[in-house]
Amino acid sequence: MRKTGRCYLAVLLMIAIFVSMTGCNGTKKAKKPYVKSSAEVKNGTTQAEGKGSEQSEVPLMIGCDAMERNFNPFLAKTSADLQAVNLTQTKLIARDRTGKIVEKGIDGELYKYFGKSYTCYGVADIKQKYERKKGYTAYRITLRDDLIFSDGQPITIDDVIFSIYAFCDTDYSGPVKLGQSNIRGLLNYQANNPMAESYTEEEVKKYIKSSPKALRVWMNKHDSSEEGYEEALRREARLLMGSTTKKHAAVAEIEGIKRLNDYEMRIYTTGYDSKFLEELQIPVCPLHYYGDTTKYQYDAHSFGFARGDLSAVQANKSTPIGAGAYRFIKYESGIAYFMANELYYQGCPNITYVQLKDMSKFFSGEKVTPAKIMEEMKGGTIDIALCTLETNDIEQIAQINSNNKLSGDILETRFMANTGYSYVGLNPDQVKVGENGMSEESRALRQALATVISACRETIRENESSVLVNAPVARDSWLSPEQTQKNFLAYAQSPGSDKNIYKEDDRLEDKRDAAKKTALEWLAKAGYTVEDGQVTVIPFGWSAVFRIQLGGGTDIPGYQLATMVAADLQEMGITLQIETVTKDNLEESVKRLRDGQMDDQHPLQLWYAEEEMTEEPDFAERFSYIEDAEFTEIVNKLERITNAEKRKEWTGKAFNAVQGFVTEVPVHQRRTAMLISSQRVNIKTMTKDITMFYDWTREIQTINMKKKN
Repeated sequence: MRKTGRCYLAVLLMIAIFVSMTGCNGTKKAKKPYVKSSAEVKNGTTQAEGKGSEQSEVPLMIGCDAMERNFNPFLAKTSADLQAVNLTQTKLIARDRTGKIVEKGIDGELYKYFGKSYTCYGVADIKQKYERKKGYTAYRITLRDDLIFSDGQPITIDDVIFSIYAFCDTDYSGPVKLGQSNIRGLLNYQANNPMAESYTEEEVKKYIKSSPKALRVWMNKHDSSEEGYEEALRREARLLMGSTTKKHAAVAEIEGIKRLNDYEMRIYTTGYDSKFLEELQIPVCPLHYYGDTTKYQYDAHSFGFARGDLSAVQANKSTPIGAGAYRFIKYESGIAYFMANELYYQGCPNITYVQLKDMSKFFSGEKVTPAKIMEEMKGGTIDIALCTLETNDIEQIAQINSNNKLSGDILETRFMANTGYSYVGLNPDQVKVGENGMSEESRALRQALATVISACRETIRENESSVLVNAPVARDSWLSPEQTQKNFLAYAQSPGSDKNIYKEDDRLEDKRDAAKKTALEWLAKAGYTVEDGQVTVIPFGWSAVFRIQLGGGTDIPGYQLATMVAADLQEMGITLQIETVTKDNLEESVKRLRDGQMDDQHPLQLWYAEEEMTEEPDFAERFSYIEDAEFTEIVNKLERITNAEKRKEWTGKAFNAVQGFVTEVPVHQRRTAMLISSQRVNIKTMTKDITMFYDWTREIQTINMKKKN
C-alpha cells in the first residue's frame, strides 16, 4: 500500500547545484541532479502559479502535428498527443543517445557517442540476470526515493506496478507493447486461464485451423503481412482457447511481477528477450490521479482499477499529471499550454512557459510545409518544429540565413536519424558460382557486386535528409561498428586487404572508378577470367547476368542507384537487369525468402528495399536464409547474453559474419530535420547530438530563450 502522511516539505527544500546532465567531450560524470524547488508548489493542483527566480518568461513555442487532445498516457496515440504526454511524464527506463539501456539511472552512467562523452540519468536502476537452466530472466528495479509528481505527491513502486498492470490490461489498445511481452504469467493473467502459456504449439495450431468465430474477428482486424503477425496470431489463439476448454481457476495476478518494498520490485520473464527493456520504457503514471487508491491492495491482487475496464483510468483525457519537466495548464484554440515543473528530478526547467501548437489549425487547414514553418519562425510565432526537407527547402534555409548556411542567425537546422533504412539484398542461393552459395568463390562474386553498389550509394543521397550507413543497424546504435571504428566503410576493400579503396568524402566519380577496378579483382578471385578491364571468360554454368527487383517503380531512390550500378557493371562485362514490382509484392518475396519458402520460378537475386531500423537487428529473422553453422551458433549465443559488453562483442561477431557472407549492402538511413529559431532560442543551450533514441526534449530543462532586448 502507498505510504501516507509523508512529509513533502523536506524534499522540496533540498538545496543542490544543478549541473547539466551532458558532459560533452569530458571524461567525468556530470553531478547527480536533485530536486530544486524555486517556487512554491500548491499541493494537488495543476494550475501552478508563479515562476522560478532564474527562469525565462519568454515562452518556447513548439510546432506539432494535429492533436486529438488525448493527453492521457493510457490513451495517447498520435505523435502530437504523445509529445504532450512526454512533456508531463517520466519514463521508468531510460536510454542514452546510442539506444543503450541506462542500468544505473540513479547515479548516472558515462558513455560515449562518436567519441564525445555524456552522462545519462534515469529515475531507476535496473539489474538483469538470465537463469538459463531455470528458463527465466530476473529484473530488479530500484526507484529513486526522492521522486515527486508535479502535484507534490511522492512516487513509489506502487505507481510503477499500477502503470504496468494498466498497460498490460486487455482493455489497453495504445502504442505501448508491454502487454505483448514475455513477462511470466502475463498471458495466463490476460486470458484468466492458468493453462494459456502451457498449451503446446500443436494445440495452438489445431485451434487456429478450426477457425473459431472469435479468432476470425481478430484476423479481420489485422493485416497478415504485418511484421510479427505469426506470433501475434498464436498469442491471440492462446488468449481465446480458455473459453473453449473446461472450467479452470481464475488468475488473479501476473506471476512474474513481485513487489519487494516501497521502492523496489522484480519482474520475471520467460526465457530472455533483448527487447524486453525497450518495452518497459513506460511512463510512471500516478496511481492517485489515474487510478483509484481504494482499489489498490497489492496483497489482495487489486491494482487500482477494474480489471478489463480502463474507462476510469482513461476518463481524464485532457489534463495530464506526471513527473515530467512540465505541468499541463490548459488547451485552448489549438494550443496546449505548459508551465515548468519545479519538482522535476533533473531540476526546474530554465524556460517557464511552453506552448505546443497544432500547426494544422495554426495554418487554417492548409498543408504544413517546411516553407510555411520557416515563415512562422521568421515572424517569431514558432520556435521549434520537426519536418522532412527536400532539396529546395534546404536551399531556402541557406538563403534565409545571412551566412548562406543551414544554421545561421535566423534558423538553426539539426538532423535526427529515424527508423527508415534502405539496403540492397543479395540472395546467396541465387547469386553464386557453382552449387555452393557460401563458398569462397561465391562470396567473392557477391563482394564484386557489393563493391560497385557501395560506391554508388552517394548518388541517391541528394541532401542532408539521409545519411549513409555501413552496417545493417542504426548508425547511432551503441552496437554499430561506426560508433567505434573510425572510417568504417562497407564493401570498400580489395581482396586480402582491410584498407579502404577510397575515402568517405571522395568525389562520387573517383569512388566509382576505384570500385570498378577492385570489383574486377573480386571477380577474378571468384573464378571469372578478367582481361583489359572486362570479364572475358565465364566458366560453364556460371552467370554474368543478374536481376535486381525494386518495389515501387522508377520514382524511388533505389531506381537511380540501380541504374548507376548497372552502367558500371556493364563496363565490366556484367549485366544487371532492373525489374520494378509493387512494394507489397517485394515485401512478400522477402518474407518468403526469410521463411524458407522462396518461389523457384522467379526467385529473388538482388533487391532494393526499406525496413524499420532499431538499435539492435534481429539476426535470426533478418538473415534466416544464411545457412552456416558458425553463424547460427553466434545468433543463438546472442539470444542468451545479457551483459552489455559481451553482447556488444558477440554482435560484432555477427556483423563480421554477415559482412563476410555479403548478403546485404546497407545504403542509407532517413533523417528528420529539426528547425529552430536562432532569433529567439539560445542555440548554445539546445540539446546536443539528438538521435533516434534521444530527442531534444530529453534535456529540455537546460534550454534557455534569448533575453528580450
